[in-house]
Amino acid sequence: MKEEMLLKKITKITVALTAIVFFLSAARELYVTEMGGTYVMAGTRKPVELEEVPVLDDKLETDTDETVLISPEPVIIFSDETENTKEEEQQVNVWEEFASTDTETIETKGTTVYDMLFGDVAERIMNVAGERCIVIKKPANSMFSVTEDLLTRTIKVSAEYVKDKNDLSPADVYRIDGEKSLNGGWNEVSYDLVENMSMTFSQENRTADIIMVTKEHWCFRTYNIGGYYVISLKRPKEIYDRIVVIDAGHGGKDPGAPGCDGKTWEDDINLDIVLHLKELLDNDPDIKAFYTRTASTYPSLDDRVALANGVDADLFISVHCNASTSKEGNGTEALYSTTQGLGNGFNSESLARLCVANLASALGTKLRGIVSGDDIRIIRNSKVPVTLLEVCFISNKNDLKLIKDENNRKNAAKAIYDSIHAAYEYLEKGN
Repeated sequence: MKEEMLLKKITKITVALTAIVFFLSAARELYVTEMGGTYVMAGTRKPVELEEVPVLDDKLETDTDETVLISPEPVIIFSDETENTKEEEQQVNVWEEFASTDTETIETKGTTVYDMLFGDVAERIMNVAGERCIVIKKPANSMFSVTEDLLTRTIKVSAEYVKDKNDLSPADVYRIDGEKSLNGGWNEVSYDLVENMSMTFSQENRTADIIMVTKEHWCFRTYNIGGYYVISLKRPKEIYDRIVVIDAGHGGKDPGAPGCDGKTWEDDINLDIVLHLKELLDNDPDIKAFYTRTASTYPSLDDRVALANGVDADLFISVHCNASTSKEGNGTEALYSTTQGLGNGFNSESLARLCVANLASALGTKLRGIVSGDDIRIIRNSKVPVTLLEVCFISNKNDLKLIKDENNRKNAAKAIYDSIHAAYEYLEKGN
C-alpha cells in the first residue's frame, strides 16, 4: 500500500515537472517586438511600461533592443484522483499558483495580450497603425525595409532572407482601409490604395521586392506587429504641419539655358542651389520639404506640379536661371500666378515678392521684380502658392561669374530659406 502511494506521488510530481518544462520551453519561443503598451519583460514577473512604437520611415529596426515575452495559455493539469493527501494538495497548489502568475493577461490598448496575438488581426493592426494600411505576412526570419519615391508615388518593399518564392506571394499582401478585416491579393490591395503592383524574387540573393504605385501621394510609417510588416499610409498633412515642395528646374535630358561661357548649363546651377537649400531644410525640424529632383534627372512638368498639389504643400518654389539673346540682360526676377486668389491672405504673388527681394539683396543683383507666369505649366496648374525664381542671367558674364561662385549659390539658397520662414509668418498670422 505504501509503495503504491509513493508511486502515485512520484507520478504526479513527474507530470507536474514535465508540464513546467513544456511551459518554459514554449514560453521561450513566443516573442513579440515593436508594439506599445504594457508587457511582461523577459525574465521578470511584473508588467513594464514600454514607449509607443517608434515609427520608422525607411528602416525596419526600432531604436530599442528590448524584447518582450508573452506567456502562452495556462497549462492545465488533470488528475484522475478524487482525493489528495495534504502533501499532494500543497504540491498541486504550488504549481497552479506558478501557472496563473505566469499567464496573467496584461491589458494593452483595451484588449488582452492573448487577444492581440491571436484575436482579430486587422483590428489589432488598426489600433496601432491606423485605418489605412498595406499589410505583408512576413516569412520566417525575414527582414524588411521600405523606400519611397513620392514624385512617382512608388513604394518599394524589400524582404531579405526569404527562403524561396513560395514564402512570399501576392496572397500574403493585404489591405486595410477602415475595415476590420484583412483583404488579400493583388486585386483587393489595388482596389482603393494602389494603382499597380508587381513582385520579383531573386533566389541568388534570397530577396523579394514588392513594387507598388499608389493612387495618391501618401507618406508612410512602418510597424512590425506580430507576424506582419505593416505600412501605414498617411496624408502628408496628417504627419507634417509645414510642407514645402522645392523644384530644381530642368535636369537630365533638358539642360536648360547655356551660359555665355559655353561651358555652364542652367540645370547644374539650379540643382546645386537646391542641394544647398536642402541642407538647410532637412535640418529644420519645423519644415518638411519634398524635392522634385536631387540628381541629374528629368521629372515631367506634370509630375512636378502634381507632387506639390498631391502633398497639399503650403509653398511650391521652382529654382531657375534666366537667359536672353541680349547679353545686357541681368538681375533677379520671379514669376507668379495672377489668377490665384489671396485665400488666407497669402498667395503666389506674395511668395514671389518675398523671394525675389531676398534673393536680389543676398546676391547684390538688380531687382527686376515679378512678372506673370500664367503661361508656365507648373504655375498655371498649381493649386498652392507658387513662384518660379530666375536667380540671375547666365547669358550675362557678370551674373554668370557671380553664380559660378559656390558661396553665392549658398547665399541664394539661404535667401530662399529665409523667404520660406517669412512666408510662414504671413501664412500663420493670416496677413
